[in-house]
Amino acid sequence: MKNKIQKRLMLYFFSVLSVFAVVVGLLFFLMFSKNTREIYKIEIEKQATAISNMLSAVTENEIPTVDEGGEENGRGKYKGDSASVSPGLGRGKGGYGRYMILAEYFAPGEVWVLDTELNSISTGIGKSDMLFSDLPEELKPTVEEALSGKTAFGESDDGIFDKPSVTVAVPIFTEDDISGAVLLHTRIRDINTIAKNAALILLISLIFAALISFIPAKLMADSLTKPLKKMEISAVGISKGDYSVRTGISRSDEIGSVAVAIDDMAKQLSLAKKESEKLDKMRKDFVSNISHELRTPLTVIRGSLEAINDGVVTDPEMVKDYNGRMIKESIYLDRLISDLLELSRLQNPDFAIEFSDVDLLEITEDVKRSMEAVANEKNINISLVSNEGRYPFSGDYMRLRQMLMIVVDNAVKFTPPGKEIKINLLKQNYGYKISVEDEGEGINPEDLPYIFERFYKQRSEENKKGSGLGISIAKQIAERHGVSISADNSEKGAVFSFVFNKS
Repeated sequence: MKNKIQKRLMLYFFSVLSVFAVVVGLLFFLMFSKNTREIYKIEIEKQATAISNMLSAVTENEIPTVDEGGEENGRGKYKGDSASVSPGLGRGKGGYGRYMILAEYFAPGEVWVLDTELNSISTGIGKSDMLFSDLPEELKPTVEEALSGKTAFGESDDGIFDKPSVTVAVPIFTEDDISGAVLLHTRIRDINTIAKNAALILLISLIFAALISFIPAKLMADSLTKPLKKMEISAVGISKGDYSVRTGISRSDEIGSVAVAIDDMAKQLSLAKKESEKLDKMRKDFVSNISHELRTPLTVIRGSLEAINDGVVTDPEMVKDYNGRMIKESIYLDRLISDLLELSRLQNPDFAIEFSDVDLLEITEDVKRSMEAVANEKNINISLVSNEGRYPFSGDYMRLRQMLMIVVDNAVKFTPPGKEIKINLLKQNYGYKISVEDEGEGINPEDLPYIFERFYKQRSEENKKGSGLGISIAKQIAERHGVSISADNSEKGAVFSFVFNKS
């Protein structure tokens, strides 16, 4: 993979982090600017209200003040005061002007005072007074609202400061009347500077966080790419036929699930390989066995025909004997070929089995009646024991009968004369069980694991004419019906058992 996925994951991580940082930064800047402006408005409103209250108290009490010439006039004012009085509100640099110096010193911006006649605006010591007409148009409604008795805010983009500013206008109350208004201006630049500084701090923090997050991002990417590398190695090994490879990954996430799937696939392929090798060996053995089974009777038939044809055998009795041998061998060949065809049909999944409701007791009794004629020739008794009236099952009557016939015929073949064969049909919790027990020599323990394989037969005098396919056919019929078949030895002889699950 050459770390492509790792680089891509880290690129995705930092892309998401960058988008997150940009979105958070923009939202933070906008919200912080808005909140800072609102806080500023609240603060300057408090300051302006305090100044308004102070000037209101000064106006109501008509505190004596000294004008620039230093001579007191007859109304508590001094001559030379340039203020014109609008119900107690001085206009010039004397009067309440000195209080404006104090207010402007502590205020966060510039303080102006406007009289109710909208004639002039006092702007503090050292600054020229202004006329109402000099105000920016966007602030005039704010002033008019303040003179109507309400606190108002306004913003100016340029105007007298040549820079954007926020203005709060607070009325000055004198007893029950309004004697003027206080205007407190704060430049927006100061507010934005705070927001920009905060945004800069946030940006630096995000950059620092991105640098720190590189290490966990690398570790996270490694935690994803290293298992993928292991799975790649395992997949390459499997593709080369090495089914013993394992990923060695144990995780509870999707990667762990894929790793488990790869390991399971390797196990299944290993089993499939062994099964394939086994089937290949069975195929070779089958070809070898069938060749041997066909060659033996053909050799006998050919030898007999050649002896008769060449005149080696001329005696009528011997010719008759040779003809009898050829008939027996041809019968054996016919049976062998029939069994091969039968086994081939049963092993074909497309071969249809006609299922219907049958009674296992009826089938077993039918088999017993059919085999009694053969058993009587050897003076063998066949007994049937059952513990239930009916044994309903879904299957092919003739195939199930054939299956039991093969096993009972096998039992008759290996049971000595005068002995007994027991057929037990029992109802159990899981279904039914049929067992066929003879009183023969039993099955060689070494032969038990191979008893159901094709062409496998005991080397005995009783079985010299057997094809070795009968038990294999019985097993195929059982499997097509979902019936389990097994073979074992008892104290008396061999036992073949069939377990039928309830339909």
